[in-house]
Amino acid sequence: MFHVKHLILCVALGACSGPSVIPVARMPDASLLLPCEPPASPAERPTDTGIALAWIDAVQKYLACAAQHDALAGFVRGKP
Repeated sequence: MFHVKHLILCVALGACSGPSVIPVARMPDASLLLPCEPPASPAERPTDTGIALAWIDAVQKYLACAAQHDALAGFVRGKP
């Protein structure tokens, strides 16, 4: 008799312990899936200022791409 009560209790608890969270398909922000923007090329005969501006542009675009990559990697790992 004990086994039947034990079985009924297990079945009753199992029926009540279904998943309380409904899974939702996750999608990353669309901007994370875009390719990184390449830096602008300096002029054919650049000035010192032109070279400095090209370096600044390249660094800014690299940092933006690195942030985009980190955000996408965080999404894949499940970080909010």
